[in-house]
Amino acid sequence: MRRFLKMVVVVLASGLLTACGEDTPTGTNGTSIFGTYALQTILGESLPLIALEEGDDKLEITAGSIRLNSDDTYSRSLTTRLTQSGNVTTDVFTVAGTFTANGSTLQFSGSGDEGPFTGSISGNTLTIIDESRPFVYRK
Repeated sequence: MRRFLKMVVVVLASGLLTACGEDTPTGTNGTSIFGTYALQTILGESLPLIALEEGDDKLEITAGSIRLNSDDTYSRSLTTRLTQSGNVTTDVFTVAGTFTANGSTLQFSGSGDEGPFTGSISGNTLTIIDESRPFVYRK
């Protein structure tokens, strides 16, 4: 079951990709988009979020972040907590890639199966859309 739960996390996490862009891209409030953003919600639900629950076993997403770097790269992480047969384990998944910025719109490119994603900046809020699923981060 643990392997299956990790696969679910990978699918959910795939929407958490970000990217980097122009010389000095700025958000709608004129501040730099570069920096670290903390994950606030997935599909409108606050963290911790139960991603999968089966009987007493559950997989929760407890935290996440994205860092947009000035060299047009990003790194993101997702922290999960798995409760299985009364045992609790925590895992951190980390991925990286590149992005481009055009105004407040971001285009992200990950590696492997993580494909391209889009995002937008409004003030200190970064929203990433993956297959119609919004992931909202705040700086």
